Amino acid sequence: MDVTEAVWNFHVGGYQVCHKWLKDHKGRTLLTD
Repeated sequence: MDVTEAVWNFHVGGYQVCHKWLKDHKGRTLLTD
């Protein structure tokens, strides 16, 4: 699954959204559905 650089670098309220999501879901299985 590819994420564009623009999406990866998107910030909301000081948080890098994709980075925070991955950090919050560390250790979980990533599903495509």
